[in-house]
Amino acid sequence: VVPYGITEWGAVLTKIRALDPAIISFEVISIPDVTTFVRQFMEEPTNTLVFLNWAGVLREFEEIMGEEGNGLTMLGIANVGLPVAQNEQAQEYSDRFRLTYGVLPSAGATAVYDGVHIWADAVRAVGDVNDYRAISQWISEGRGEFASGKGTWYFDEDQKHPLTPDTAGQLVQIQGGKFTTIYLWTDKYVDYLGTAYEFQVPPWIE
Repeated sequence: VVPYGITEWGAVLTKIRALDPAIISFEVISIPDVTTFVRQFMEEPTNTLVFLNWAGVLREFEEIMGEEGNGLTMLGIANVGLPVAQNEQAQEYSDRFRLTYGVLPSAGATAVYDGVHIWADAVRAVGDVNDYRAISQWISEGRGEFASGKGTWYFDEDQKHPLTPDTAGQLVQIQGGKFTTIYLWTDKYVDYLGTAYEFQVPPWIE
């Protein structure tokens, strides 16, 4: 357990290298922290998979690391597969987002986009933007397709959207300097063109 803001990882890495672990799971959502950790690990890497958890939601991390990050794995929870989406609608959404903002959509961006569209559908169905109770009820009882194309939305008895193969997290690996989805939920990821992306052994592993 470490505080945010660490840029010198020598002491931590000394302990890790002494263990010679099969995998490192690093969970700090901060680009400077993640970047400095990875670069200092690479100075004397062990034969270890490096899993960075939520770093996959930080699109700037992909830009900063580029080819230097090849082999790193992380979660990518935008649910729009990378580099090519799982269906044409999701790819169109991803392309429009990139055209507008210059980067691929992050998990938060996709969730907000879909949430606003669900709310707008509810308002249209209810016919009154101020009837909050009816809008909430329509959403809680409704079912439909996510505007981003990532599958079907609905809410369970706990008033949450359940994890499904359409909407659960992705396992992402940096390949060729780019975030690449290799698994979606527990299944091999296949994009809408029929391409599957294989796990690549990280270049620092002998």
